[in-house]
Amino acid sequence: IKNSIKLKMIMQTILSLGNALNQGTAR
Repeated sequence: IKNSIKLKMIMQTILSLGNALNQGTAR
């Protein structure tokens, strides 16, 4: 279903943001 794709995109965006935040904190 289309909604599932949107949710996947949002999840990936959150994951990317979390990764960037993690790297910034690890610094």
